[in-house]
Amino acid sequence: MKTTQKPTIAELEAILNDPEAPAVELMADGSIRTVDVEPHHAAPEIVLPWKHKALAEWAIVGMNHYRIDGKKRLFVAMVKDGDCIKAEGGDNTLLWDELVFKARSRS
Repeated sequence: MKTTQKPTIAELEAILNDPEAPAVELMADGSIRTVDVEPHHAAPEIVLPWKHKALAEWAIVGMNHYRIDGKKRLFVAMVKDGDCIKAEGGDNTLLWDELVFKARSRS
């Protein structure tokens, strides 16, 4: 593909959906150009918040996802040696930070 070509929407969708297509940059005038990128060989890292070092010895005994007014919410309860910590709130990192804080304060 020429680097100054202005693709149609269908052609652009085909390029974006083709894993073998070269990397392209969409220019302000609607043309595209190929760009050189270094191949990324490492698999993306998936961070599991319950695998945090401070939570490693705690077992999840309850986890519930739900929605209130369309917003995702989460409840998590964890136990260790008969002690229980729990957090409830938005489905985000703040909830897990709260559990980490509680786990550290019980150690």
